[in-house]
Amino acid sequence: MKNFNIRFLCIALSFVSLPLFAAPSVEDSIQKITEFFAKNSGKTVAVMPFQHRDTKATSEVMAIQNRLIEVLVATGNVVVIERDKMEQLLHEHQIDQSGLTDKKRIGSILQADYLLIGSITQKTKTTLDINARLVDVTTSQIMATAHFNAERSEFPESRVARTPSNRFLGEPLVQLAILIDTSSSMDGLIEQTRTQLWKIVNTLAGGSREGKKPRIEVALYEYGNSMLKDKDNYVRRVLPFTTSLDTVSEKLFELKTMGGLEYCGAALNQALNDLEWKNYDDVYRVIFIAGNEAFTQGPVDFRVVLETARQKGIFVNTIFAGSRQEGIATQWLAAARIAEGDFHVIDQNQMVQVMTTPYDEEIRALGYAYNDTVIPLGESGVVAEKRIKMQDRKIADASPQSGASTERAQAKASAQYSEANSWDLTSAASQEETLERIKKDDLPQELKEKSKNEIKAYVSKKQAERKKIQTRIDALAKKRNEYILRASKENRKDNFGRATQISIRAQGKKRGFAF
Repeated sequence: MKNFNIRFLCIALSFVSLPLFAAPSVEDSIQKITEFFAKNSGKTVAVMPFQHRDTKATSEVMAIQNRLIEVLVATGNVVVIERDKMEQLLHEHQIDQSGLTDKKRIGSILQADYLLIGSITQKTKTTLDINARLVDVTTSQIMATAHFNAERSEFPESRVARTPSNRFLGEPLVQLAILIDTSSSMDGLIEQTRTQLWKIVNTLAGGSREGKKPRIEVALYEYGNSMLKDKDNYVRRVLPFTTSLDTVSEKLFELKTMGGLEYCGAALNQALNDLEWKNYDDVYRVIFIAGNEAFTQGPVDFRVVLETARQKGIFVNTIFAGSRQEGIATQWLAAARIAEGDFHVIDQNQMVQVMTTPYDEEIRALGYAYNDTVIPLGESGVVAEKRIKMQDRKIADASPQSGASTERAQAKASAQYSEANSWDLTSAASQEETLERIKKDDLPQELKEKSKNEIKAYVSKKQAERKKIQTRIDALAKKRNEYILRASKENRKDNFGRATQISIRAQGKKRGFAF
């Protein structure tokens, strides 16, 4: 049976909407539960059907459970699966959800660390009494509790919102970690990574597994910089796994070279231990480590680390900036083979150039037009909107001949790019977010005084504009790729982008992905 990649595992019982600011007491009442997960992030929880006697109250019970799920989702990094998927798993193992006699077994089947269970009883004709308990599936210990009363009128219906950080059961996932040597000789490598990031993203976004598009998470590390801490072996996690590709691009532009001592084994060890790798069948896990010094340096034995990666099913690909002979002599080839990865050689000082096509200018223009469809929510939205425009400018200025601006514009046509922007009302609404739940203070100034119907009309207009832009980008991108394939006479020597593409396509196939 397949495993499933989940950080917080919940049941989606229905997909309808909640009234504005419904049941504010729920957030306060389950504060101990949300605080527990704040201190124990990365764990999984399955919200089980609450016990109740009144069969006529089934819809209310479902609404209350969904409200609890929404609060958990709002804390961030919560993954929701549909109810029928969960029922299917338990049915396959002949588990009665209502009994919950074997919590450890249920937790194992659902890949959950905790179960959220409870009961709902009628207190008065109009009031419900709700009790919830968070239970450790291994020890059966109660970790946190919640108790509150709710007016039945507050829960006529509910839905589970999908945020960009959610991952539905069966949705493929790609986890890509990039480890870059930022010692004093690596400016060219960093530049290639900046410009080739969007080519890599487009390769991943264009993939599928069993007909489904993958969700993409990217993590970033730097190592070998003398400005980093000695106690950390000169390794720094720049970003944990994130779906915000603009943030990855931003951090790449912030990297500076200095020094130093390049400990590949230590860098890999930290990435393996620090990141929240998902161990499920529908996940392609991969590390790319790039540098130009001996792989054997440092206090951590790279062989042990890479064997651990192999056992976890994480591919490790090595990219050596230098000659092939030197890369082999300094163990970069041997390292790749241990973790069933690929060994690549690149010239980091080579200027990456991509053939100009008749479609580039329009694609870039459409990429800029995409920005006009954004509706930022709150202060974080304003900051993120500025980040989009800033990365547009930086990438265009960094290497005009690399094709990076065109590749970035192509990426804006992907669902991955839009769905990562939870701060964008245009994206949020397309994910079935309820407009009624948006706080007035979070709206941009031009919408604050508009009615709900006017806001809905405005959002619908922006969504239509975006859809038209994305459809046109897709059509032009296909023509561009065909043009390059037919006419390109470019040097086929590997650069950072091409090296990663080669490995991604071959390794993804082993995990059931087609890129």
